[in-house]
Amino acid sequence: MNNSIDEKIIKALEKLSLVIRTLLWDKTKQIGLSPIQIQFILFLVFHPDYETKVSTLAAEFNLTPATVSDAIRILTKKKLLMKIIPAHDKRIHYLKLTKKGTNLAREISSWQDSFLNQLHLFPDQQKEEAALFLMELITSLQKNGIIKIARMCISCEHFQKKARSTHQTTHYCKLTERYFSDSEITIDCSYYKNTAS
Repeated sequence: MNNSIDEKIIKALEKLSLVIRTLLWDKTKQIGLSPIQIQFILFLVFHPDYETKVSTLAAEFNLTPATVSDAIRILTKKKLLMKIIPAHDKRIHYLKLTKKGTNLAREISSWQDSFLNQLHLFPDQQKEEAALFLMELITSLQKNGIIKIARMCISCEHFQKKARSTHQTTHYCKLTERYFSDSEITIDCSYYKNTAS
C-alpha cells in the first residue's frame, strides 16, 4: 500500500469529516432535525439576508432546489424559520430564522465544542499553517469545479496575496482597503466575490 503524504492528507480529512458528521448526527438525534436542516440553521444564523435564498443554499450545499425546499418547508412548519418577501420584488423570498430558530442555532453550535477543545491544545503557528494549507486546497478544488462556493479571501476578487513583503500584515483587501496577516484570512466572508464572476 502506497503511503504518500497526499494519501495521508486524504485519510486525515476523511477522519475529520467523519468526526464532524458524527458530532452533528449526535446533535440531530437530540433535537429531532436532520443533519442538513441543522446545517441550514447554522448557515442562516451567520449570513446576511441576500445570501439566504433557496438557490443560494442549493449552491452552497450542492443540493437541488427541491431538496432544499423540502427541508425549508419542515423548518418553517416547526416555526424555526420564516420566509421574507421583499417589497421591491415579490418573485423572490429570503429565509430568516425566527427567535425560536435563533435560540436553537445557539444550542446547536455547541456541537463543535469538543473539537475546539482539542484545537486549543495546538500552537497558533501550527494552526495558522494548517488553516492556510486547507484554504489553498479548497481554492484549488474550487478552481477545478469540485467545490462550487468557497467564500474565502484567497479565492476572492478583492484579495491581493503578499501585497507587501516587509510587514507581517502582507495581504491586502481591495474592498475594505486594509492589510492583514495570514491569521486574519477569512473563510465564509459575506463580501466574497468569486474571481470568475
